[in-house]
Amino acid sequence: KEAKVVMISLCLLFIQIHVGFGSLEPAANWPQAKASQNPTTNPALSNEFGSAIPQPLTNLAWEDGLWMSRDGLQLCCSYVTFDAFSAILAGATPLEFYNYSRGTVLPGQNFTNLLPPNSGPWLHSDVACSLRPDTTQPFSNPWYLSAISGAYYSFAAPVGVMDPNSTYYRYFASTLDSSGNTKIMLQQNISRAFASIPGLSYSSYPLPNYVAQINGSDAYNQDNPHLELYYQPNPSTDYIALFFDSNNMPGVGQFDMWFSISTNNGVNWTKAVNLAALNTPEDDTQPHLYFNKTHYYLYFSTINQADGKLGIFRSLQTQTNFATINWSTGWSAKELVVGSGSLPGIGEPTLNSFGDLSFVGVHVNLLNGTKYDRYDSDPYLLTNKLAVRPSANPTPQASTPLSQTSNPILSPSSASSLLSSSIFF
Repeated sequence: KEAKVVMISLCLLFIQIHVGFGSLEPAANWPQAKASQNPTTNPALSNEFGSAIPQPLTNLAWEDGLWMSRDGLQLCCSYVTFDAFSAILAGATPLEFYNYSRGTVLPGQNFTNLLPPNSGPWLHSDVACSLRPDTTQPFSNPWYLSAISGAYYSFAAPVGVMDPNSTYYRYFASTLDSSGNTKIMLQQNISRAFASIPGLSYSSYPLPNYVAQINGSDAYNQDNPHLELYYQPNPSTDYIALFFDSNNMPGVGQFDMWFSISTNNGVNWTKAVNLAALNTPEDDTQPHLYFNKTHYYLYFSTINQADGKLGIFRSLQTQTNFATINWSTGWSAKELVVGSGSLPGIGEPTLNSFGDLSFVGVHVNLLNGTKYDRYDSDPYLLTNKLAVRPSANPTPQASTPLSQTSNPILSPSSASSLLSSSIFF
């Protein structure tokens, strides 16, 4: 069965990259190719942001779907050990992804092959993370495999809401591809190593179907989630905003941003609402809600009309009464934060509480890339120059990676159900 591609953020970047294969040299030289490709910060924001710097932990795995914790000490990504762009541009199926293998296989990663004997390993996405001791340093510690991983299905797009003391995640979301559609999984009360916590009630469940249902159908993708605890009428009640994007829910453009609200600690959610105030007939995706201590901003990826490539923009939410805020309205005109510059494309904005912006930059090796090794995706960091921060932050707890036997999300499925599904990262 021909598989359907449902990784929205990856496909969106494909749309914006118009390069031919041409005549290729036999081996890639990535340092040379990357040296001349850099994103560009909006000069109008030079008092707020400096230049974007690639993070030293990167390797030749495909590092996408970034999320940085609010304390700025943990960076997680959707980690794929092959050249994802080249594979999908060539029309490769998951059975052929191993031909594009590249990058570091992390200790504990499991690529079980349940399909035809000669098809190679079943490559997929897992969530990988890195830690740093404080926000004055780059992310240089190597990626480690998180518990949000598995042998068959793809786990991606992590995002969490911390408790006030930054010791554990009160709410955590990620995506799971297990039935041909991308769905959002919600967890409550998990450690920084994504394990249950003694003394706290743990739960894990898919986002309720009705959030994305239109006309009774649940055949819609939900990707790139962002969670934000934005109001507490009392200490035991949380108001949570969930922003996400979809490429097939009927909306304004091909890729639209949506939101859903819970006013009872994530138990019930409203039906998804199209963010029509910011969506355009083009592509609007990867929403990230950021609070600067007085106002909310929505950071997101959309087309930069100046160069026709994806850029990262933001919009100010003018409402400040969070008890009654209507997320459909009150958004200011969008403002470019960082453009693709000489890169083919950028995306996946995520911020910490200091206003530092991390995002993904896609590189292309036009001179000496190969058919199986031509694109790469790396994390960048744009430091906020206005932030007041301590010289050092405490090292986060639970820094030891969790073993694969402790995965709290999903038990393996049968080979027969795998064969009947369209599974991508």
